[in-house]
Formats: sequence, structure tokens, C-alpha cells
Amino acid sequence: MKDYYSILRLPRDASSALVRKAYRQLAKEYHPDLNDGENPEEHFILLREAYEILIDEGTREQYDRAYNSFFGVQEFNYREFLKSRMWDKESQAKLICYDLLHDLESEALEVYEEAFFGEVEEIRSYLEREDFMDYTFIIAEEYVHRGMPVKAFQILRTIALEEERKPYFKHFYPEVLILLWRIVRGPIEEDEDDALRLSMMKELSDLDYTDKDRARIYKAMAEIYLKRSDLYMAAQNYKGAEKSYPKLPGMSKLKRKVEAFL
Repeated sequence: MKDYYSILRLPRDASSALVRKAYRQLAKEYHPDLNDGENPEEHFILLREAYEILIDEGTREQYDRAYNSFFGVQEFNYREFLKSRMWDKESQAKLICYDLLHDLESEALEVYEEAFFGEVEEIRSYLEREDFMDYTFIIAEEYVHRGMPVKAFQILRTIALEEERKPYFKHFYPEVLILLWRIVRGPIEEDEDDALRLSMMKELSDLDYTDKDRARIYKAMAEIYLKRSDLYMAAQNYKGAEKSYPKLPGMSKLKRKVEAFL
């Protein structure tokens, strides 16, 4: 069986860019018009054949399987290697990233819960900052999809604080804030008196929302306090909304309900 990697003088993990570079260099060396050596056409045909097999992802994968089978080469299973290192937090963090990249969300969440106890701060020190921001955001989205908004909120707020410390998402950041707002306005398990919802809204109020969106947060808190017959706190949050964006729809109606405490 032909060893196309040897023909192109490449390691087996060579990237597509290296495959192209090696082919261009060797093609000049063995091109029949530029080479007076023995059988230059044969060498050139082999080069072209190796290049066409290795440059295409599908044919390369088929070739690698056939090669490994022919020579009895044991394929290295990176995921199984990471799984076997359960005692190593860094390996488990990498396993989470690997699983999320390969559409294994359930498996990634399981590792996150078991190795890091579902605590976002536990995983932070084992990932590069960019990976931490990207992959924990995906984890938060998965928690939202699975109806676990509180866990999603904790992760997203950590991401938001980190973003405001040093921007990474930049133009994408408003989507983080929107998702946080959706969570606090949606159903929250075991929160019949809205105490948890209020606590989460307070945590949002110090994030970098627009004045109008911050007014919405204060107004929503005022409405919850009204529902709980706490007119004093409703009035305080009305003031926060009025200060942030007085033209927010519904403010006049809210004012009438709390004006005795203004």
C-alpha cells in the first residue's frame, strides 16, 4: 500500500495548508519539464495522486482508515484519553470543549457537573480566556434549552462581568445581555414568591445595559414588589426606572400605583 504521507514528506497529522505547501515544493522538484532525473513523470504522477487523496477531507479519512487497518496501526482516541484522566481537571476541561465541538452536549454537561460541580468559577483557571468565554456560553445555552435557567444565569452573568472587564465578544455581547433578560422574564423553577427572580434582576441592574433596558429591569422589579404588596420597594424601583428612561411605556400607570411613596 502506498504511503502518501511519505511521498509528500509529511507527518500524518499535517494540516491541509502543509499538504498544499509540500505538494507545491515537490511538484517543482519532480516536474518533467524541470527534471532530467530518472522517470520524472512517474514521480510527478505519484505526487499528484498523494496530493489529491490527502487534500480532500473525505478521501483522506478513508485512506487513513485503510492505512491503519493494512499496517495494524492503532488509532489514537483523544476523547478516550481525556476521559481516562478523571483526576486531572485540565483534561476534563479539554474534554468538555471537545464534546461541545463534536455535538456531544449531554456528555459535556455531565463532565461539567461531575468534574467542576456545575460551578463556572471552577473551570475558569483550566481554560484560556477565549475558550472560557466561548465554551461556557455554549454550556449556558444548553442549560436554557434544558429548562435550567438558574444555572444558565450564573454562567452568563460571570461571562458578562468578564466581558465588561475586558471585551471579547464585543458586537456579540448584546446577545448575552438579551439572553440574561429572557431568563429573568421566563419561568424559574421553585420560585413561587419571585424572590429568586428579584435577586437575579438586581444582579442585572449593574450590568452594561442601555438606559432603556435598565429602566425595563427596574420597572419589572417594581411590578413584582407591587404584586407582593411592598409599595415602598415598588416606589424605589419606579424611581430607578424613571431616572434611567422616563419615557418607558407603562410608567404613568406604575406611578399612580406607588405615588403615595414617592
